Amino acid sequence: MPYEEAFRLAVKEKRYFYAYSLLKNYPQLQNTQAFLDMQKAYTTAFSQAKELLSSGKKGDAELLLEPFANIKEKRPYIELLLHHKKMRERFITAMEEQNYTEAYMMTKELPLLRYLPLYDSLESAMEQRLQDTQQELFAMEFENVQKRLKKLEDAAYKPQELQKIKKRLHAAQKLQKLYEAGEFANCYELIDSNHLLTQEFLLVNLLQKHWEKLIKKAEVLAQNGEFYELKELFGDLIFTESRQSVIRTLFCMSFWSKIEESLQKRDFNIVQKLLYTYLESFGYDTKVRELIVQYEEQSREKLAIIYDYKEPAFSAWRDSVLFKPRS
Repeated sequence: MPYEEAFRLAVKEKRYFYAYSLLKNYPQLQNTQAFLDMQKAYTTAFSQAKELLSSGKKGDAELLLEPFANIKEKRPYIELLLHHKKMRERFITAMEEQNYTEAYMMTKELPLLRYLPLYDSLESAMEQRLQDTQQELFAMEFENVQKRLKKLEDAAYKPQELQKIKKRLHAAQKLQKLYEAGEFANCYELIDSNHLLTQEFLLVNLLQKHWEKLIKKAEVLAQNGEFYELKELFGDLIFTESRQSVIRTLFCMSFWSKIEESLQKRDFNIVQKLLYTYLESFGYDTKVRELIVQYEEQSREKLAIIYDYKEPAFSAWRDSVLFKPRS
C-alpha cells in the first residue's frame, strides 16, 4: 500500500508530525513495525530528556523532544516535562501518598496534569470518596460525612453533587433531632414532605418498617371493630397530617366493623349511637348509607338525621367523643 510506504519513510526520517497525520487517516498503521519503532523512539527520547533535565540541560532536552513537539497527542506530556517539572513531580508524589485532595487541586491549577496516566486513578479515587460520603450519610454518620465533605469541597470536586449531599445532610440531621425528641409524627411528616429523605437512609428505613408493621396490626384491629385499641396503637401518630388519609380510613373501617357486629347482635341502641358518632366524625359516605339502610330495615325505625346536618371537616374525626380519654 502506498500509504504504508509513506508512513515507513516518515518514521525513518523522523518526520513524526506527518506520520501521525497518516495515522489519523489510516488507523491500521498502528499494526505496523514502523509504528512500534516510532513509539519506541518517543519513549526513549522522553526518558533521555528526563535525565538531561536532571542534569540541568534543558536546552538539550528540548532539542531531543523537538521532533514530537508539534504532535497533538504528545504535546501536553512534553510541555509538562519541560515547563512544569516540579508541579508534575509534586502531583506524582501526592498520588503516591494518596493525598488526593491536594492532587486534585493541582489539576485545577494546572489542567495539563489531567493528561498524565495517573489522572484516571485520581478521578476514580475522588469518585470513591464521593460515594463513601454518600454511604456514610445514609448510615447517619454525620461527623464522618462532614469531614469528608470538607476535603471534597477543598478540592472543588463536583460542587453540584456536594451541594445535594449537604442538603440531604441537613434534612437527615433534622430528622435525627425529631426522632431523638420523640416527635414521631413530625418525623413521618418530614419524610413525606422531603424527597431527599429516601429509604436508603438508615433511620428512614427504620421508621418506614415500623410504620408497615403498625399498619398491619391496625388493619386487624380495624376489622375487629376495636377502635379504642386502634387509638392506643397509633398514639400521637394519629396527628400525622401527611398520613391522615390512611389512618382515617382504618378508623372508619373499625366503625363499620363495630356497627355490623352490633347489627348482628341486634343492639340497635348501640348501632344508633355509633351511626350518629360516625356521621358527626366522618361524614355521610357510601358505606355508612348502606349501614343506615340495614339499621332501618332491621330495627324498623328511621334514623333521625337533622335537616341542617353539615358535613364535618376531614380531620373532625380526631375530636370525636370516642377518641377522648376513657375514664
